[in-house]
Amino acid sequence: LLTAWIKINFTPFLTLDTRIGGDYARSTRSVWYGNGTSYGYAQNGAASIITSDLLRYRVNSSLKFARYFSTHHLVASLGFEATGLWSRYSTQNGTNFFDHSLRALGMSYAGTKAKIHEFDDVHARNGVFADISYDWNGILGVSGQFRADFLSQYSETPYLYPAGNAWVDIHKALMPSVKEISSLRLSAGYGHAGYDESLPYE
Repeated sequence: LLTAWIKINFTPFLTLDTRIGGDYARSTRSVWYGNGTSYGYAQNGAASIITSDLLRYRVNSSLKFARYFSTHHLVASLGFEATGLWSRYSTQNGTNFFDHSLRALGMSYAGTKAKIHEFDDVHARNGVFADISYDWNGILGVSGQFRADFLSQYSETPYLYPAGNAWVDIHKALMPSVKEISSLRLSAGYGHAGYDESLPYE
């Protein structure tokens, strides 16, 4: 998607990052069956006009705080995300044309015209998220995340995704002088994860 972004540094520790993207497409297709076709000959001309509109969008914005306090490192963020696809299709059909010169563009010349049929479809996912993490001297750390997604096509009740984890760098804490081991880390976590393809065929 065509995307524009802006990053605002309120302080050396507080940053707002926002991205907005979108794409719009419209197309019209005309189909004509003249007397040279068996179907058109039986109907004295038949035509269809199909119009489609597609709008895709994505918005993501997050406020982030990150700072070192001596041997302490704290990072926290809060934000929201919205993605979606809106589509509309309309079609009109006609038969028994008393004038074939304009083909499908002469729909007003049709003796029998069907009602215009319109189909609207919206897929949207709106989510809010927050996370916080802390580590001490690169030796141990904890973090927690939370996300809530609102899916338009399923339910008004949000889907909740909490998670958290903790870790300790055993190499740095207990054996920093052992050169034969480059890294030894123990971590544990728990969480709920999920993802919905709000844009079909993405």
